[in-house]
Amino acid sequence: NNTAVGHAAFYSNSSGTGNVGLGVSAGYANTTGLYNTAVGFQALATNIDGDSNTAIGRKALFTFEAASDGDGENTAVGALSALNLTTGTGNTAVGKQALATSTTGLNNTAIGRVAMGGGNTTGNNNVAIGYFAGYDLTSGTGNVIVGKDSGANITTGIGNVILGDSAGTSLVSGHNNVIIGREAGDSVTTTIQKDVIIGYGAGSGVLTTAADGLVAIGSSAGAAIT
Repeated sequence: NNTAVGHAAFYSNSSGTGNVGLGVSAGYANTTGLYNTAVGFQALATNIDGDSNTAIGRKALFTFEAASDGDGENTAVGALSALNLTTGTGNTAVGKQALATSTTGLNNTAIGRVAMGGGNTTGNNNVAIGYFAGYDLTSGTGNVIVGKDSGANITTGIGNVILGDSAGTSLVSGHNNVIIGREAGDSVTTTIQKDVIIGYGAGSGVLTTAADGLVAIGSSAGAAIT
């Protein structure tokens, strides 16, 4: 059985079951999709046959439509969260505009206002927690980014762990780095690899690839290294 409350909620549904829609045009295009929950104006509006999606908030998961019948399992909570997700699956977005520009990414988690919300995220298995965390991420994969503005400019970086307010905020394409601490590595822009930078302001110089493999631990440690 389905439950639909609101003008044109689950308007097109034919054989889909177990769906819940609340709000104007929530789940509007669903025909055969199963076990979806859409709450809010045009939430999950274009899904036809995707299953097990949860969209709560104005235009949450607005453009999602499963690439194959039954794909889905996305969760978006917050106005415009996962707004442009098209065929991506297994994603979690919590916060206004979280994961808003992602299209085909898989298994990403974005928590916080506009977290991972600025780049066309096609990368997989990323975690961004905090306001503006991982904002520009595009094809990067396997990154863990926690803290306000942390890793905000990463686009194609892979396997980075960045924790702290404004940590690694200018890093763009580095791989397999560990950056922990407020403003740690905040001026790094190049493709550094395998650096370990821990402490307030540590490694905050404009590091180049000559600094690959750097270990800097302590407040302002390695701040002048380039």
